[in-house]
Amino acid sequence: MLKLSQAHYAALRRHGEETYPQECCGVLLGGANDDGTRVVTSTARCGNTRTDSPENRYHIDPRELIRIQREGRERGEDIVGFRPPGALVRNRSRRSPLDWLLLRHHQRGEGKSIDDELV
Repeated sequence: MLKLSQAHYAALRRHGEETYPQECCGVLLGGANDDGTRVVTSTARCGNTRTDSPENRYHIDPRELIRIQREGRERGEDIVGFRPPGALVRNRSRRSPLDWLLLRHHQRGEGKSIDDELV
């Protein structure tokens, strides 16, 4: 399971809208509870360095990823997930599993747990 606040949901959605029509990408940082629930405490936007088809694929520069991981560790956070491709503004057939998860979160309200699966 993944727990995500309304503020983090809004930030992820905004990033997807801003980068459209290219794929957006990023890192979800936080930790895990004893029951295995991953809790997002911060997000990091990443640049899409993909040059051959940035509208439907993404690549995160490894140096950027290492920097984000290092900064997260300094705050006591681990990488708990990645922002996969697919902005929420795209059509239903292009949405990624996390997009569906974010939509379910939005429909249920802030602070409620959501299963990590397609709806």
